[in-house]
Parts: sequence; structure tokens; C-alpha cells
Amino acid sequence: MAQLKTLTDTVPRFWRDDRLPFIEARYLAEGRSDSYDKHAHQTFCIGAITAGASNFFMAGMQHHVHAGELVIINPGQVHICKPVDDLPWAFCMLYVDANWLAALQTELGQVRKPEFQAYTSAVSGNIFLYEGLLDLYQTLIDPEAELISKQGNVIQYFSEVHKHLQSAPAELHLENARLKLAADFIHEHCTQDLSLDDISAHAGLSTSYLFRAFRKQYGMTPHAYLINRRVQYAQEKLRQGATIADAALEAGFADQAHFQRVFKRLLAATPGQYQA
Repeated sequence: MAQLKTLTDTVPRFWRDDRLPFIEARYLAEGRSDSYDKHAHQTFCIGAITAGASNFFMAGMQHHVHAGELVIINPGQVHICKPVDDLPWAFCMLYVDANWLAALQTELGQVRKPEFQAYTSAVSGNIFLYEGLLDLYQTLIDPEAELISKQGNVIQYFSEVHKHLQSAPAELHLENARLKLAADFIHEHCTQDLSLDDISAHAGLSTSYLFRAFRKQYGMTPHAYLINRRVQYAQEKLRQGATIADAALEAGFADQAHFQRVFKRLLAATPGQYQA
């Protein structure tokens, strides 16, 4: 197994490659001061705890995760991550485009529809997948590794992920169709000044029902979902080379300072660190 270099700073390290637009990586060597507020990702996330321990909250359950374990987060799953009593911890996380992974799942012949099949485990102690993730990360960040090698390693690793992790039955993913309409409306119009009236009218629901049912279904209020989506939108702009000020403005934030605070609160990194 490849060993990650020991870093002593608290700056998160992000990796991206335009030739592999469907995967992104993050490594943090010292995360004792990093606390992630309630948020969700559009991507499938799988991460290895490489040192220390952390508390991980998802789907109404708390998990105490430590070095040698993996965390698994399906797209849209609301979660919180907090350090344990200011103790040091480190992790390596991969973020994978859900459509890319859904296509791979379909090619593997283990799902019937070309839609992402969620995984049931939030935490795994599978040492094969754990070591494989660290090996893949080392390959991805290696400037001397050829593109074809990186592509093959990504496909191989996520084929093993699908082989070793259990998928949830399709019926567990059925959503209230009107709530899905509401979520999709927020997703598509996140840069606008939306109101509950706008969203409920589109979904054909009363504002009071929308508020209550949406929070139960998605683990956050429509407003929190909107802010989370704006951060995701800004991330896309930053990846494309937009300035922080422009990303904040285009995503619908009132000003750059507000954007910086929200970004840091949800992702435990500044927009500048993410862009770098």
C-alpha cells in the first residue's frame, strides 16, 4: 500500500485534472479544528480516515470513525462531520460524478436502470477498499503517471467499490414526486432570489406542507438546501477559473464576505484553498 506523506499544516489539498472531469480529490493532514456544518454533495463521496478519529452524523445516526475506516456518502445525503474533543485527525476523500458512476454500475450488469444506485453502508472497515483508495489517490496526484494509467485505476477501483459495498433496494429510493419537483426547482434556480411561494407553486404544494415534508425528506429546510446548492454552483465556477468575487455573485450570494463564510462553514476550506 502506498503511504501518504505526513503533512503538518492544516491547509486542505485539492486535486483536479481537466482530463478526468468526473473525479476530484481532497487531502487534509490536520483536521482537529475543522468542523463541517450540515451539508450535502451532488457527487458520490468515499473517504479514508488516515489518522485520528472523528464524529460523523448521517441519516439520524452518529458514527465514530477512526484511522483505517472508510466513510461512504451517497449524492444528496445530508451529513455533518466534527472532530473528537479537539484531537488530531486526517482524511483523504474522493468525489465522483454520480452519472459517471451510474454508467459504470450499469456496465457491471448489477443494476437495471442507468441511474445511480446508492450504497447502504455509511462506514466500512474493508481494508482492501481502504488501501485501494490511498493507492488510487497517490496515482492521481502523481505528475509522472500517464493519463491512461489514471483512467484505468479509477475504473478498477470503483468497480471494486461496487463489488464490495451493498447497494440499497430500488424501493428505498422512491421519493415523493412533488418534493422531487421542489428540489429540482431549487437546483435549477438556485442563483435566483427564491421564496417558499415560488417553490411550492411549482411543486403544487402548500408552503407549510412543503416546509415540513421537505425537511423530513432531505434533512434540511428548503432555504438550507438552496444555500448548499449555491455553494455547489460556486464550486463549479471556481473549477472553471472564475474569480472568487465572480463566483459569489453568479451563485446568488449577497457579497463575497457572505460567500466566504458560508463556504468555510460547509466545506471547512476557503474558496481560495479550494480553487488552488
